[in-house]
Amino acid sequence: MADIAKLAGVSESTVSRALKDSPLIAATTRERIRRLAEEAGYAVNPVASSLRSRQTGVITVAVPLVHERETHPVDPFMMTMLAHLAEALSDRGADFDGVMAASDVIAISATRALSESGRRVPQDVSIVGFDDILLAEHAHPPLTTLRQELAQGAITLADTVIAAIRGENPQLTTLAPSLIVRASA
Repeated sequence: MADIAKLAGVSESTVSRALKDSPLIAATTRERIRRLAEEAGYAVNPVASSLRSRQTGVITVAVPLVHERETHPVDPFMMTMLAHLAEALSDRGADFDGVMAASDVIAISATRALSESGRRVPQDVSIVGFDDILLAEHAHPPLTTLRQELAQGAITLADTVIAAIRGENPQLTTLAPSLIVRASA
């Protein structure tokens, strides 16, 4: 941003405001700064911008996964409520464009609830699940998900438990999930 400010002969804050299309900056100056930024290959870093402004523009809805509670997360009532929430947020100008579900079952239920409320997946809302259960690839649309390597996890857990029983100091292992890209996102 400093390079763009130097090229334009303005301050960094003026460049920042111009790239955010602030009406405080004259239209001709905004356009000149945008053109210089484009020619220099400069793009606003949304992460840095949200750190600076302390606003991400992300709305998160946490659904409890406590099975002792009366309302289970795949309860049709809960999914319908979430679909209505998405619609209400959209009606108020919020860009509700994605769901990251804690499981594929929740993601598939959310897909159905959104569809029943008139929202299309992935055109209106992208959905990503977690688990890569067999139903994920047969869902409509097929579900993008994070796959956990359960067999490898079981082997690693067994090795860790046996090492601990033997009095050894077992090494902690983290198994990263794999992103399985399908049509829902």
